[in-house]
Amino acid sequence: MDGGRGRLGFGTSLSAVGKRIDTDFDQFPAKRLTLSGYALVNARLAYRLTNSLELTLRTANLLDARYVDAIGYRTEGRSVHVGLRVSPRR
Repeated sequence: MDGGRGRLGFGTSLSAVGKRIDTDFDQFPAKRLTLSGYALVNARLAYRLTNSLELTLRTANLLDARYVDAIGYRTEGRSVHVGLRVSPRR
C-alpha cells in the first residue's frame, strides 16, 4: 500500500511464505525438514523538505519476525534505516 498527502509519502508491504521442505546437510546422512511459514511487514515514510531533497525512514521486518529461509543461513531481524534522497532539480 502506498500513498501520500502533501509533502508526506508512505507505504507498507506484506510478504507471506508458506511451509516448505529443506535439507539439512550438516547431518549425515542429510535430513529433510519442514520449515514453518512466516510473514514479514515492511514500512516506509518520506518527507519532502524541498523539491530536490527528501528525508526517508524505512523499516524492514517491522514486527521482528523470527524465521528461516534456508537451514544454516541467517535472516534479517528488525532494522531501521534513515536517509536523505537527493533528486536532480525539476
